[in-house]
Amino acid sequence: MLSNGLLRTYQILAFLVSGTAGLVVSIAIGWTSKIVKGQCVLYSNMAVKKTANGSIHLDLESSQWGTQTQCQFSTFCPVGLTIYCIIWMWFYIFLSDWGASFILSKEEKAAKESDRPPPDQHLLIPSIACNSLVFGLILTTVAMVEAGRSVWCENIQELLKESSCSYVANVRWVNLSGGSDIYRYLSHATTACWVLLASMVIQTMIIFVRLRRNSQQIMSNELLSESSDSEDCTPDGERRGIASEKSSRTRRRIQRQKISSADPGSGTVMAEVEVNLLSGHDEESAEEIA
Repeated sequence: MLSNGLLRTYQILAFLVSGTAGLVVSIAIGWTSKIVKGQCVLYSNMAVKKTANGSIHLDLESSQWGTQTQCQFSTFCPVGLTIYCIIWMWFYIFLSDWGASFILSKEEKAAKESDRPPPDQHLLIPSIACNSLVFGLILTTVAMVEAGRSVWCENIQELLKESSCSYVANVRWVNLSGGSDIYRYLSHATTACWVLLASMVIQTMIIFVRLRRNSQQIMSNELLSESSDSEDCTPDGERRGIASEKSSRTRRRIQRQKISSADPGSGTVMAEVEVNLLSGHDEESAEEIA
């Protein structure tokens, strides 16, 4: 079973992956806009045609570009998600007991984790609440980038009569510096969007696992506390009575075994001894039989 510390490490790694993926999306979409002189490539219908030598010519004025809102959302929303991930990483790193865990032995850390929930437990529920809101933004970004790239790609294939829009990444663009990089940037942005979504789902699942484990640990500690309290409240006289009863039962069992081994057929003697033992005269009855 994974410890709370290891689950926290995986959770922070998932935040790190999410933040990195958000930066990749933002930079990739931003570079495509820079290549086409500030226009939005997403959902665009670029007026491209092949030249005689196989190069590609783009007519910027005749092209139908996507709205600036679409590209700005796809550029700046991932930046905000990256900042969000950095903030929560800071919370989980500096508001936890990692500092003390470096100087504790493995046994001490295991005992410490079993005694009480981790100190960052109060961050788990707010994390789920915030992730629920962020999850909607991520889904919107993924849908916008994926759909915008698909529309751009279909228009390129139709105009150039090619089976794949990756063709534009392998030819020279006559009047557009960096035009062959548009396909690569959009592909990187799409892949990073899906990585961002997957990493956020994973780290949310880790939070649910930690919450469930912490609740089980709290219930276990409460049961242990109740059992110890009940033992403390038991009177000394009652404890001695229980111990005396156990001792008496043990002595009766031993006497019966001795008598049976001495005379297995003496049923009358056995009955008399049992009556005497049950009445509390174990030693006197044994002397009479002897």
